[in-house]
This record gives sequence, C-alpha cells and structure tokens, in this order.
Amino acid sequence: MNESASPRETMSVLYLNLYAELGGAENALLHLLAGLDTSRFRPLVVLASDGPLVASLREAGVESLVIRFSARSLWHLAAPWVWLRHARVALRLRKLVLERGVHLLHVSDPLGLLLAVPAARAGARLVYQVNYLGEAPRRFVWRMAARRLVARVLAFSEAQRAEIAAFAPELTARTQVVPVGIDPAAPSEGSRAVRLRLGIPEAVPLVAMFARFDAMKGHATFLLAAREIQTSLPEVAFAIVGGALNAGVLPHVSRVRDGVLRLRQKLGLEASVHVTGFVPDIAAVMAACDVVVCPSLREPFGLVVVEAMAAGVAVAVSDSGGPAEIVEDGRSGLHFRTGDPASLAKAVVRLLGDRELRDRLAAAGRSRVAVRYTRAQYARAMESLYASLA
Repeated sequence: MNESASPRETMSVLYLNLYAELGGAENALLHLLAGLDTSRFRPLVVLASDGPLVASLREAGVESLVIRFSARSLWHLAAPWVWLRHARVALRLRKLVLERGVHLLHVSDPLGLLLAVPAARAGARLVYQVNYLGEAPRRFVWRMAARRLVARVLAFSEAQRAEIAAFAPELTARTQVVPVGIDPAAPSEGSRAVRLRLGIPEAVPLVAMFARFDAMKGHATFLLAAREIQTSLPEVAFAIVGGALNAGVLPHVSRVRDGVLRLRQKLGLEASVHVTGFVPDIAAVMAACDVVVCPSLREPFGLVVVEAMAAGVAVAVSDSGGPAEIVEDGRSGLHFRTGDPASLAKAVVRLLGDRELRDRLAAAGRSRVAVRYTRAQYARAMESLYASLA
C-alpha cells in the first residue's frame, strides 16, 4: 500500500481519461495540467487510445501512457470476455500505481471508476470528476462505486452539486465545486480567414453554437431558433461547430449527428446553417462570430461559454446549469429559457439589433472570465483539493 504523501513531497496524480479526442473535458484537463505546480504535483495521464489529446499532452511536456481498451458503454461489460479484458486493464493500472507510487487517481467516468477499484485497494485515493451523471444505469453504477471508493467528488458548478446531492445525498459532504478556468489570451485576429473558409462574407451576421453531437447539447433548439430568427433577419448565417467526437466507441453520437442533419434539411436550413467538424482554432472561429449561443438542455459547466466570453464575443445561454452561473443575465450575456427556441431567437435578435448592447456584454464577459475563470484559479483550487487528501 502507498504511504500518504507528506506536505513536502511531490504528490503523484494519475489521470485516467477514457477518450483521446479533444472535447470539453479533455480541454479542461489540458488547462489544469498547464497550470499545475509540478514542483508539488507529478501528473501522469493514462488513456484508452491514441489521439489528439496524446499529442497535446506531449507538446505540453506531460507524461502520457496509452493502455488500449474499449471505452464503450457499460452495457458491454455484461459480456464475460469484455469483463475479462477490462479486469486485466484494472490490474495493470494497479501495478502502475504501485510502481509509480501514485497517491491520487483522478477519474471522470463510471467505467474509469470500476477500472480503478484494484488501484484504490492498493492505497491510491480517488477523486471522481462528474462530467455528467447520465441516465439511470450510469448513475446507479457510479453511485454504488463512488460511495465506497471515492474520497472526493468534483463538481463544476453549484447546479451540478445540487444534482449530485439530490441523487446521492450520502456523497454531499465529499462533493466540492471547482469551476474550470482558462488562459484569457488576447482575442484572436483570425476571423477573416475563418469566414472565408466557411464562405460567409464579413458583413453577414454569424451566430454559432459549439458542441459535440449529444442529445443534451440542444442542437434542435438551435435549429428551430435559427428558422425563427430568419423570419425577421433573413441575412443571418449560422454555424454548428464541433463534431462527432468518439463516434467510433459511442454509437449514439452518430445517431444524434444524423438526426441533427435531417432536421436541418427538414427546416430548409442547409444553405444557412454551416455544420463543421472539430476545429483546432476554436478561439479564431469564436472571434469570427457576432453571437455565440449555448442551448444545452443539461450542462454541468459550459467551457465553451467561458471560451467565447474570453474571445470577446457576446453570449446567450440556457437559464439552467453551469452556463446560468457563468453568465450574469443582462450584465455579461443574456439568458433564455432552456429548451425554448422562441426565447433563444428573441435573445439573439436583441443582440444582433443592438451593437452597443452586444459590445457592452462582450466586454463585461471578457472581464468576468479574467476575474473568475482563469487557469491559475482552476489549478490552485485543484491543488488545494489534492493536498487535502494527502
């Protein structure tokens, strides 16, 4: 069993991240690792596959290790041969923990939590990051494992903490809120190239949402709102930026994407709503927008909202979950009723029709990020959480 880290020694932290594509959770991890005090904490990231995240980690000088296994849904564990393969991965993680003297495991998925069981029994303490609770089977597995194994539950917003408390009240005392922070760099100047790439003239207003294809992200709300906006502002262009992240292991991602594309066609929006895959220059794409919206139905945090505010763009967000905490309605952005296309359309039309309001909210949003959502704040808060478990 590992000995507890003393306050003076470097604490080894193993991050088990199932996916190697660059989604919101992966970008949050990169922000954390970029700000982490490596004189106190020694990170190692273990992934189930190779991909863009591995390259980003290596570029940042963070050690990573790929232990290949399937990161498909929990239902697949019902097959004995799948369970056996994952049991071998779990034992390999345990061996790695013992060999490296790992003090903490930072995991963010029920499957990752199950894989960490032997490592926890070997002495590593567990931090569970709730990216989202999901539906009943996922929640049940998470709750049963977390109540026995997890030393600290990490929520990204007060709304998420309340959701956890309602579902698993026995974990309330172990739940801590730590919002994600980013590096509030200068606004990108690449907007002209982005619009040229999308075929959108500079004079045409551009409204965009940034999200992977997932049912909770509110793509249908966005498309229905776009149709309504066009009745009064026919010249507006729209973009859905993101992609079918991890579609190879998560079949529902492709189904959601196909449904979004069918709805776009049904609404007659194929010419005005541009759909892109993953874009590496997200700050430049955001800077090319007049308004960025977050129509999520259930959003534990909303990193894209923080990124858009940091890029100096006016935002309109659902009035629930993390986005409603990030954005002060009427001060650093606008709220609209969650899942209500008409409410979203009204907010966007208001922003597009009032340049002074748009500029004022954008400036206030950028200031809010610089004060409350910086990478340094995020890293110091996580360091404090880790140190409390030493």
